[in-house]
Amino acid sequence: MDTAVVSETFYYLFKLLNLFKEMENTQFKISDNITVYPGEIHMIGAIAGSYGINVTEVAARLDISKSAASQMINKLVRKGLIEKAYTQQNNKEIRLLLTREGKTALDIVEKRHLELKEKFFSFAPTFSDEKWHNYRDFLSKMIDVIKEILDENRTEKE
Repeated sequence: MDTAVVSETFYYLFKLLNLFKEMENTQFKISDNITVYPGEIHMIGAIAGSYGINVTEVAARLDISKSAASQMINKLVRKGLIEKAYTQQNNKEIRLLLTREGKTALDIVEKRHLELKEKFFSFAPTFSDEKWHNYRDFLSKMIDVIKEILDENRTEKE
């Protein structure tokens, strides 16, 4: 094993992770008057994927707390991208729906995702299938290690 290559690979992996973290904290311009964070787009996508989803369901789908989901929903309501609708059966139960602007924002983001995917896939053929399988296995093991570390730390705090 070439430890220099392994070290360099970890360097690039952590650099990539930091860039993704930075991207999560960056607002992206959807139109002249609307900007959104990636997490907000994930929320819009979850709502679009399940007509009339409620706060609890969207929180579970995005693996976030109900409180975090509620805060983000309120921001998206203020931005005019989603709306809350009370169900006829239960006046306390709120269902979430995309507004016309929310659907437009989702369409724009989906188009940008396709463009980004094309950029990523443009260099994919330069690597053999074996290299892609090895890379996938490496990332899978890294995920397992990080989950283990997180679980250990969560247990220690409780």
